[in-house]
Amino acid sequence: MATITEKKLHAQRKKLLEKQDNLGKSGDLQKYLIYLGTSEAKKEVWRKEWEDYYEECRQSPAAELYRQMSIACRNKDTAKIKELMEANQAMIDLDEWIPEPDCIDVIEMEMNPKFKYAYDQYERIKRDIARIDDELKTYSTPIGIDL
Repeated sequence: MATITEKKLHAQRKKLLEKQDNLGKSGDLQKYLIYLGTSEAKKEVWRKEWEDYYEECRQSPAAELYRQMSIACRNKDTAKIKELMEANQAMIDLDEWIPEPDCIDVIEMEMNPKFKYAYDQYERIKRDIARIDDELKTYSTPIGIDL
């Protein structure tokens, strides 16, 4: 017969497994796990591709429009703002975007904390499940049995 504590541990374990499953489906975690498993040489190739992409974006006409819009907003020049908005809309209508590299953005992986946070959550849940499994070993009911 299962004790109340044992039932609570099974319920906790079930909740943690659901959390782990949901987190495992997260694109952020998947990207970060791929990033962690990649060699430094491959990361450098990816970094170069993304640096080239970002440089091309900084030199694009859209970036120039953005800089002009920023200046116009600071100066509260509504006529210039309207003109730039129309030019921006014309660019959007052309639909000519710089294609992103077809690899993981190493720069984002290193700079954006959401990826590390997702990984840390995943690792914390794994540790909690292992701790609960160790506690459940002291009881007679097998771990995989739902109570």
